[in-house]
Amino acid sequence: MGLFTIALFAFLAAVYLIGESPEGELRLSFVRKARWASAATVLAGGVVFVSAHLDGLELIPQFLRSKTAMGCLLLATLSLPLLWLALRNAQIWRARMLAGMQVILILAGWMWLQFPVLVHMPQGDLTFFNAHAPERTLVNLAWALIVGGAFILPALFYLFRVFKRDEE
Repeated sequence: MGLFTIALFAFLAAVYLIGESPEGELRLSFVRKARWASAATVLAGGVVFVSAHLDGLELIPQFLRSKTAMGCLLLATLSLPLLWLALRNAQIWRARMLAGMQVILILAGWMWLQFPVLVHMPQGDLTFFNAHAPERTLVNLAWALIVGGAFILPALFYLFRVFKRDEE
C-alpha cells in the first residue's frame, strides 16, 4: 500500500506541476513524468491486490461484492484514457480535474469498502465510532481551527496573490 501511495502522490505532483512550469522542456518533462507516474500507479494498484491475496486478504472478492467500490474503481480506470489524452494535448485544467477525480474515486471506493473500520487490529478494530477524542477536546480543536484559520487563510491568499501575479 505504501508503494501505491507514493506512486499516487508522484502522479498528482507531476500533473499539477505541468501548469506551474513554463512552456518548453521543463513542462514536457513534467508531462512525461505524469505519464510514467500514472503507469506506475496502475501497476502499484495491481501489486496491492496481489500482495493482499498473498497475505490472505481477499480484496478482489470484497470489491466485486460492493457495487459502489467497484463502480469507483471502474470509473477511475476508465478515465485514464481521457487523462492521457488531456496530457498529450496539453489541456492542463482538464488533466488536473481528471487526476483529482481519479484520486477521489480511489479513496471513495476504498473508504466504502472499509467503512466504518479505520485500522484492523488483533485486539479490536479502530472504527469511526470508537476512535474519536473526548467531546471537550473536539470543541477546543474546533475553536483552535477557527482562530488559526482567521490568521492563516488571509496570509495564504496574500501569498497566492503575490506569487501568481502576472508579469507586467
